[in-house]
Amino acid sequence: MDRFITRTSKLIESSPSTSGTSKQSKDSPSTSGTLKMSGNSPSTARPSKQSKGKCRLYDESYISIGFTWCGPEDEPIPECIICGKTFTNESMVPNKLNRHFIKQHFHLKCKDIHYFKRLLSSQKKEAIKFTKKVKISERALEASFVVSQMIANNMKAHTIGENLIKPACKEMVRIMIGDEAALEIDKIPMSNDTITRRINDMSVDIKQHTVEKMKLSRFTLQVDDSTVSDGKCYMIGFVRFVVGYDIINQFLCLKELKTSTRGKDIFKTINVFFENNGISWSDCVGICTDGAPNMTGNIKGFVTLAKMKNPLIVKTHCFIHREALMTKTLGSDLNSILINAVRIVNYIKGKPLKSRIFAEICNSMDAGFTNLLYHTEVRWLSRGKVLARLYELKEELLLFFMEEGNEEFTSFLEDHDWISKFAYLADIFQHLNLVNSSLQGPLENVLTSTDKLSAFQEKISIWCTNLDQGNTAMFPLFTSQENSNPEVLGAIRSHLQALQMSLKYYFPDLNVKQYDWVRNPFTSLVQTDDCELQQEAVELKNDRTLQLKFKEMSLNSFWVSLHSEYPRLSTKAIEVLLQFSTSWLCEHGFSALTNIKTKKRQRFTKTTLEDDMRLALSTINPRIPQLCKNHQGQISH
Repeated sequence: MDRFITRTSKLIESSPSTSGTSKQSKDSPSTSGTLKMSGNSPSTARPSKQSKGKCRLYDESYISIGFTWCGPEDEPIPECIICGKTFTNESMVPNKLNRHFIKQHFHLKCKDIHYFKRLLSSQKKEAIKFTKKVKISERALEASFVVSQMIANNMKAHTIGENLIKPACKEMVRIMIGDEAALEIDKIPMSNDTITRRINDMSVDIKQHTVEKMKLSRFTLQVDDSTVSDGKCYMIGFVRFVVGYDIINQFLCLKELKTSTRGKDIFKTINVFFENNGISWSDCVGICTDGAPNMTGNIKGFVTLAKMKNPLIVKTHCFIHREALMTKTLGSDLNSILINAVRIVNYIKGKPLKSRIFAEICNSMDAGFTNLLYHTEVRWLSRGKVLARLYELKEELLLFFMEEGNEEFTSFLEDHDWISKFAYLADIFQHLNLVNSSLQGPLENVLTSTDKLSAFQEKISIWCTNLDQGNTAMFPLFTSQENSNPEVLGAIRSHLQALQMSLKYYFPDLNVKQYDWVRNPFTSLVQTDDCELQQEAVELKNDRTLQLKFKEMSLNSFWVSLHSEYPRLSTKAIEVLLQFSTSWLCEHGFSALTNIKTKKRQRFTKTTLEDDMRLALSTINPRIPQLCKNHQGQISH
């Protein structure tokens, strides 16, 4: 015992001091070389543990005793090649590693270094192969989601994935890259059920994202219902709200109305959706619908029931529907011409033989078209297109009816006054179609739509003035007929006056000068009795920095960016910009529904159809990387 204590004391004395060399400072931070004694028993004394600052490095010679390393390069950890056991960095010394090798793997003592190198190389190849397999399954999962999104966006059948896309992609890769690369395409799961699940997962993600954003902003609602070809009635809804520094339109829901389509049925459907997703009616600032009684009824209409939840909701009657009603204003004389024009179309288009004969006549006369267009009452632009096509083929029509011996239609086409009035109808409906087309689109709001209709109202006044002066240049087809018959000019003048009165009847509130401050807050002040709002408007008007910023940003982004600095003024402006002026999004949605729910795709469930619609019509994209993390990657077999 005395000899042990003496030897330990010599070790302590020979160790460097705390204030010694830099090597000692790495070995011990403070009290290196001291012993921790327990009681009076010197046999329990042990040297202090290795300092965390010291790191033992791996030597290539360690492989001869079956050890490699893993972990970070600055602090490697010894790992046994044979059993895979790992040790701490402190064990990175030959005697400790050799002790494990002799104790656990004595039967391999006679093996040379090449054996252990070969064993290590084999393990690395297996690890690389396993990692590659894992990455392939993850990439295949992501590819499956991306392709499913493309299928839904293009409104195609789910079976197109494995029936067309996958085989076509495989053949392209095989031809361009090689057979081995083509085999990788087979690993992407694209069966019908898989595509359906992917679309469902992405739809749920978009729906959750939409609800999250709606709860952070005020919104406006656009709702409509329609019956599709199979007799089922669906209600579709869109919302407009603030996301980031912009205002976006987003698909909300598609629900089947199984029985009646009354206002309370539509309201109940929307209200249940709001309650299930925690959306409050108090955040809804506007609703846009068509003029159907179930939507706008004063007692049981959808809008009336919604106002019971929030009386501050602003009701908007779709501008496009009102414009379509306005265009039906025709005098008896012009209306008879329109009816006869439709009869001419139906006479030829209703019989395939007559259509073929008429097409041959058009070809022989080098006409620009060979067929006529059917008139569809519910299509906004149908009248203008039908009349324009008829006028362009009037000479071919006259020859056809002369050969047919149809005296009634021949007399119409030979009557100069009839043709002149017909040319005017083609001209005026072209103007009306331009107005209707300008009102369509996802970016329309009350301000922009009102401007376009106000401009058209002033155009009618200018046309009436020019017509009184004998100037008909605004109607080029009529002008080409060179008809100065007072009766014809009187009929045109009467129609323009009736159209102007109809415009005032369907659009009594076209004056939106009170919102000029929204368009440009630096030239107009808000008209309000709210003192705080007036003060914010004055401060904003005199902010030169924001004046420069206003010229560089869109109107929506400008007002959204001011919410923190001018909250009251920004909120009021955003409520105006959020208002829908048309139900174009709903009409666009029903067109998509017609493309999705074809005769060959009638086995949709209620949720699957809504999922396809949501992916096809949403402006918010699914978070595919996050969805991939929630799923286990599986390659196709």
